[in-house]
Amino acid sequence: MPPIVVVAGISGVGKSWMLNRAFRSEDVQVLSASKLISDEIRRNAELDPVPHDQLREYDILVNQRALTDGLARSIDRNASVVVLDGHVVIDSSQGLTFIPVEVFERIGPELIVFVSGDAEVISAQRNEDITRLRPRRSPAELRRQQTAAHDWAKELASRLGISFKMIEAGEIVALKDILNDMQGKT
Repeated sequence: MPPIVVVAGISGVGKSWMLNRAFRSEDVQVLSASKLISDEIRRNAELDPVPHDQLREYDILVNQRALTDGLARSIDRNASVVVLDGHVVIDSSQGLTFIPVEVFERIGPELIVFVSGDAEVISAQRNEDITRLRPRRSPAELRRQQTAAHDWAKELASRLGISFKMIEAGEIVALKDILNDMQGKT
Protein backbone atom coordinates (compact mmCIF):
# COMPACT_ATOMS: atom_id res chain seq x y z
CA MET A 1 0.00 0.00 0.00
CA PRO A 2 1.47 3.38 -0.96
CA PRO A 3 1.80 6.04 1.74
CA ILE A 4 -1.09 8.51 1.96
CA VAL A 5 -0.48 12.24 2.32
CA VAL A 6 -3.33 14.61 3.17
CA VAL A 7 -2.93 18.05 1.59
CA ALA A 8 -5.30 20.37 3.45
CA GLY A 9 -6.11 24.04 3.59
CA ILE A 10 -9.17 26.26 3.47
CA SER A 11 -11.31 26.42 0.37
CA GLY A 12 -9.78 28.74 -2.20
CA VAL A 13 -6.17 28.62 -0.98
CA GLY A 14 -5.05 26.81 -4.14
CA LYS A 15 -4.49 23.19 -3.09
CA SER A 16 -5.96 21.66 -6.25
CA TRP A 17 -4.21 24.19 -8.48
CA MET A 18 -0.85 23.35 -6.89
CA LEU A 19 -1.40 19.59 -7.06
CA ASN A 20 -2.49 19.72 -10.70
CA ARG A 21 0.70 21.55 -11.63
CA ALA A 22 3.05 19.56 -9.42
CA PHE A 23 2.05 16.04 -10.41
CA ARG A 24 0.73 15.97 -13.96
CA SER A 25 2.81 13.03 -15.12
CA GLU A 26 4.50 11.59 -12.10
CA ASP A 27 3.89 8.35 -10.23
CA VAL A 28 1.79 10.16 -7.63
CA GLN A 29 -1.95 9.52 -7.41
CA VAL A 30 -3.89 12.67 -6.53
CA LEU A 31 -7.45 12.15 -5.30
CA SER A 32 -9.98 14.86 -4.52
CA ALA A 33 -11.90 14.29 -1.29
CA SER A 34 -14.98 16.07 -2.63
CA LYS A 35 -15.01 13.99 -5.82
CA LEU A 36 -14.60 10.76 -3.83
CA ILE A 37 -17.51 11.76 -1.58
CA SER A 38 -19.75 12.80 -4.46
CA ASP A 39 -18.99 9.66 -6.47
CA GLU A 40 -19.51 7.37 -3.49
CA ILE A 41 -22.82 8.99 -2.51
CA ARG A 42 -23.98 8.68 -6.12
CA ARG A 43 -22.80 5.06 -6.33
CA ASN A 44 -24.55 4.04 -3.12
CA ALA A 45 -27.78 5.90 -3.75
CA GLU A 46 -27.79 5.68 -7.55
CA LEU A 47 -28.24 9.44 -7.68
CA ASP A 48 -26.86 12.09 -9.97
CA PRO A 49 -23.48 13.45 -8.88
CA VAL A 50 -23.68 15.75 -5.88
CA PRO A 51 -22.47 19.23 -6.83
CA HIS A 52 -19.09 19.88 -5.22
CA ASP A 53 -20.15 22.92 -3.24
CA GLN A 54 -23.35 21.37 -1.91
CA LEU A 55 -21.42 18.67 -0.04
CA ARG A 56 -20.65 21.09 2.80
CA GLU A 57 -24.37 21.12 3.69
CA TYR A 58 -24.71 17.31 3.83
CA ASP A 59 -24.40 15.27 7.03
CA ILE A 60 -20.69 15.35 7.88
CA LEU A 61 -20.57 11.77 9.13
CA VAL A 62 -22.27 10.45 5.97
CA ASN A 63 -19.83 12.45 3.85
CA GLN A 64 -16.80 11.24 5.72
CA ARG A 65 -17.89 7.59 5.57
CA ALA A 66 -18.33 8.07 1.81
CA LEU A 67 -14.84 9.59 1.69
CA THR A 68 -13.13 6.71 3.46
CA ASP A 69 -15.06 4.10 1.46
CA GLY A 70 -14.32 5.89 -1.81
CA LEU A 71 -10.66 6.29 -0.90
CA ALA A 72 -10.29 2.59 -0.12
CA ARG A 73 -11.91 1.75 -3.45
CA SER A 74 -9.83 4.25 -5.47
CA ILE A 75 -6.25 3.83 -4.23
CA ASP A 76 -3.85 2.79 -6.98
CA ARG A 77 -1.66 0.23 -5.23
CA ASN A 78 1.07 0.85 -7.84
CA ALA A 79 1.35 4.57 -7.07
CA SER A 80 4.44 5.66 -5.18
CA VAL A 81 2.36 8.08 -3.06
CA VAL A 82 -1.37 8.79 -2.76
CA VAL A 83 -2.26 12.43 -2.15
CA LEU A 84 -5.69 13.27 -0.76
CA ASP A 85 -6.68 16.85 -1.60
CA GLY A 86 -9.15 17.82 1.11
CA HIS A 87 -10.07 19.71 4.23
CA VAL A 88 -9.74 19.31 7.98
CA VAL A 89 -12.58 21.76 8.59
CA ILE A 90 -15.70 22.35 6.50
CA ASP A 91 -17.15 25.84 6.07
CA SER A 92 -20.94 25.49 5.94
CA SER A 93 -23.94 27.69 6.60
CA GLN A 94 -23.76 26.40 10.19
CA GLY A 95 -20.17 27.61 10.64
CA LEU A 96 -16.98 25.55 10.80
CA THR A 97 -17.23 21.81 11.29
CA PHE A 98 -14.07 20.02 12.37
CA ILE A 99 -13.53 16.64 10.70
CA PRO A 100 -13.25 14.08 13.53
CA VAL A 101 -9.91 12.43 14.24
CA GLU A 102 -11.56 9.03 13.68
CA VAL A 103 -11.98 9.87 10.00
CA PHE A 104 -8.26 10.48 9.66
CA GLU A 105 -7.55 7.28 11.56
CA ARG A 106 -9.53 5.42 8.85
CA ILE A 107 -7.70 7.32 6.08
CA GLY A 108 -4.35 6.39 7.62
CA PRO A 109 -2.13 9.21 6.39
CA GLU A 110 1.59 9.27 7.07
CA LEU A 111 1.77 13.05 6.68
CA ILE A 112 -0.48 16.11 6.73
CA VAL A 113 0.63 19.07 4.61
CA PHE A 114 -1.21 22.30 5.34
CA VAL A 115 -1.33 24.93 2.59
CA SER A 116 -1.58 28.45 3.99
CA GLY A 117 -2.17 31.67 2.11
CA ASP A 118 -2.85 35.37 2.44
CA ALA A 119 -6.51 35.85 3.43
CA GLU A 120 -6.90 38.84 1.08
CA VAL A 121 -5.67 36.77 -1.86
CA ILE A 122 -7.87 33.80 -0.90
CA SER A 123 -10.89 36.09 -0.67
CA ALA A 124 -10.16 37.56 -4.11
CA GLN A 125 -9.63 34.09 -5.63
CA ARG A 126 -12.89 32.84 -4.15
CA ASN A 127 -14.80 35.87 -5.43
CA GLU A 128 -13.33 35.53 -8.94
CA ASP A 129 -14.01 31.80 -9.23
CA ILE A 130 -17.45 31.65 -10.83
CA THR A 131 -17.27 27.85 -11.11
CA ARG A 132 -17.70 27.43 -7.35
CA LEU A 133 -20.45 28.42 -4.91
CA ARG A 134 -18.46 28.92 -1.74
CA PRO A 135 -19.88 30.84 1.22
CA ARG A 136 -18.96 34.53 1.04
CA ARG A 137 -16.43 35.31 3.74
CA SER A 138 -14.47 38.45 4.54
CA PRO A 139 -10.67 38.30 4.69
CA ALA A 140 -10.92 38.56 8.50
CA GLU A 141 -13.27 35.54 8.59
CA LEU A 142 -10.98 33.60 6.24
CA ARG A 143 -7.99 34.46 8.43
CA ARG A 144 -9.82 33.03 11.48
CA GLN A 145 -10.86 29.95 9.51
CA GLN A 146 -7.33 29.40 8.29
CA THR A 147 -5.94 29.64 11.82
CA ALA A 148 -8.56 27.17 13.08
CA ALA A 149 -7.85 24.78 10.18
CA HIS A 150 -4.09 25.03 10.67
CA ASP A 151 -4.36 24.38 14.40
CA TRP A 152 -6.71 21.41 13.86
CA ALA A 153 -4.46 19.93 11.14
CA LYS A 154 -1.49 20.18 13.49
CA GLU A 155 -3.52 18.63 16.33
CA LEU A 156 -4.68 15.79 14.05
CA ALA A 157 -1.09 15.01 13.09
CA SER A 158 -0.10 14.99 16.76
CA ARG A 159 -2.98 12.68 17.73
CA LEU A 160 -2.18 10.35 14.82
CA GLY A 161 1.54 10.36 15.62
CA ILE A 162 2.45 11.53 12.10
CA SER A 163 4.39 14.41 10.61
CA PHE A 164 2.92 17.83 9.92
CA LYS A 165 4.32 20.32 7.44
CA MET A 166 3.10 23.73 6.38
CA ILE A 167 3.75 25.39 3.05
CA GLU A 168 2.60 28.64 1.55
CA ALA A 169 0.14 28.72 -1.33
CA GLY A 170 1.91 28.52 -4.68
CA GLU A 171 5.04 26.78 -3.33
CA ILE A 172 4.89 23.98 -5.87
CA VAL A 173 8.59 23.12 -5.54
CA ALA A 174 8.25 22.77 -1.76
CA LEU A 175 5.23 20.49 -2.23
CA LYS A 176 7.11 18.37 -4.76
CA ASP A 177 10.10 18.12 -2.41
CA ILE A 178 7.90 16.96 0.46
CA LEU A 179 6.24 14.30 -1.67
CA ASN A 180 9.54 13.23 -3.24
CA ASP A 181 10.79 12.63 0.30
CA MET A 182 7.72 10.43 0.89
CA GLN A 183 8.48 8.47 -2.28
CA GLY A 184 11.97 7.83 -0.96
CA LYS A 185 10.48 6.20 2.15
CA THR A 186 8.58 3.57 0.18
